[in-house]
Order: sequence, then structure tokens, then C-alpha cells
Amino acid sequence: MKVIHDKTGEYPDALNNYYFYNLYNDNSQEEILFQGYNTSINENLKLKYKDYKRKIYLNLEAPCAFTSTSNAISSQEYFDKIYTICPYTADWLNKDKKKYFPIAFPMNIKYLNSVIKDENKMFDVIYQGNITNQEQENIINLLPEFKYIFTTLQTHRLQTHFNIPTISKWKLLKQSKINITINACPINDYHVNNIKTYKNWNDNIAFSNLQDYYIPQFKSRVIEAAACKTLNLIKYDTWNVMEYWFNKDEFIYWKSIEELKKLIIDITLNYNNYTSIIDKAYNKVLNYDSEVIFNKIKDRDERVA
Repeated sequence: MKVIHDKTGEYPDALNNYYFYNLYNDNSQEEILFQGYNTSINENLKLKYKDYKRKIYLNLEAPCAFTSTSNAISSQEYFDKIYTICPYTADWLNKDKKKYFPIAFPMNIKYLNSVIKDENKMFDVIYQGNITNQEQENIINLLPEFKYIFTTLQTHRLQTHFNIPTISKWKLLKQSKINITINACPINDYHVNNIKTYKNWNDNIAFSNLQDYYIPQFKSRVIEAAACKTLNLIKYDTWNVMEYWFNKDEFIYWKSIEELKKLIIDITLNYNNYTSIIDKAYNKVLNYDSEVIFNKIKDRDERVA
């Protein structure tokens, strides 16, 4: 399989930069994998490879792409198969033609374990990401009660790390007992209006609660945490996309800040009681290693997950 990767238009240190799929490039004249959002909108690139029998796109941006573009569907009509991290968008678009296949967010776990060995769990809890609404702010306000890490691309009064490299983040994850995540993306009226420009948008379960200004977004940090043997505490929401990729005994839900605080206290005091959950999640996430997923795509295995 030939591999084309365009890193422009993405975070320069994005997780998918560590897949190293270029190493698997065999310069096939029949099969090609497009990696990176800009490959899906590059018409010159598409023209160059139009005669390939099997053209595949690795879609890591759904459903968020629908909030800011008008061509999230049309730009991908070119491809024969699209592997996406949004199972709801796959179901929605497969009503016309089955070419979308859900995958968990891939991660190069072999590379992770080669550059960072297991670490002592010196921190109670880690939160990764920018703060865009009050719910997230409430989480951050809770953290100083514990030995915490808060890494972000923004400036925040409680941050411990700013815009750190991915490998440094992995080290901190390996040193943390708990990872807090909300598998949903906050949106605003601008985003809602863009979504509603798509035909039959309301048939996509991902867009079923636009009035609450959230859409589901499976976060790569969940995969990273599981691979670093860090316990995932996941906010319970309308979709619970987490259950598409993990069993309920491989993570823990929380529904309120009060419940989250109680969980963190109990886990930090009784950490050994939770190691079986961590071990199960780690074993599960090995199935989502970027090499494993690449080989399944190459072998035309539609059950990638």
C-alpha cells in the first residue's frame, strides 16, 4: 500500500504524526492510504492518484469537521473506504453506500513503550486540554485538592504545563494514577449553523442534541491514558461513545463534580483496588495500536475495531 501523509493543517505534534505509516509505504500502484485532513481536500493529489483501484482515507476529524466546513462529505466522495473515529457519522453516511468504517483512535503503543518505560505513579490526577466552558472549569478548580497535572495549550491560572511535546505528556500520563476526560466537544451557534447546512443532518445521532451545544468526540487522550496504564474517569453523557471501544469494566463513569471528587479520593487512597480495571483497559488498547490498525486496513478487514 502506498501512503501519503500531509501534516499541514493539523497540530504540529499531533498523535497521528507518531504512526510512522511512511515506513509501511511499499509504493503500490493499486492501493493508497491518504493520511492527514489536507489530503482529503487536495484536488491535485486526488487527480494524481485517481486511477488507483483502492483509495482509502484515515478520517480522524469526524464529527467535528461538520462544525466548520461545508465539504465534509463531498471531499470524501473520491475515496473507496473511509476509516473514521465517529461511529455515528459512519452509520449516517452508510445509508447511501457502505464505505465508512469506525475505528478507535489509533496510537503507536510500541513506540510509546520504546521511548518511555513504566513510571512510578507520583501524581494523583491529570487533565489535558483547553478550557472552553464552565463544566471544564469546574474540573480544573477541583484539581488543587490533589497532586495534579494540568497541561493545556492556553494560559490558565492553575496550569502546571503549557504546550508540552507529546512524548513529555506521555511521561506525565505514566506518572499519573487518574485521567479525567469528557468525550464531547463544546460547540456554539456558528458550529450549529454549519452542521445544519448538511442534508439530513438530523439523521446523524452525533447531532441529536445540538440544543445542548455538545457533540460527541472520542478523545485520543483516552487511548493515550489507557496505553500509559492510567485509569480513565469518563464523564457520562448522551452518547457514551466510550462504550463503542471499551467495556464498562475498563473505565469508570462520573456524572457530577461531587461524584468525581469522591472517586479521585477513593482511588488515591485505595489505588490497588483499581489496578484490574487499568490492566483490562491496557490489554484492550493494544488492539488499537497504529500498526495493528494499519495491517487490518491493508488486509481489508472491515472489523478494524
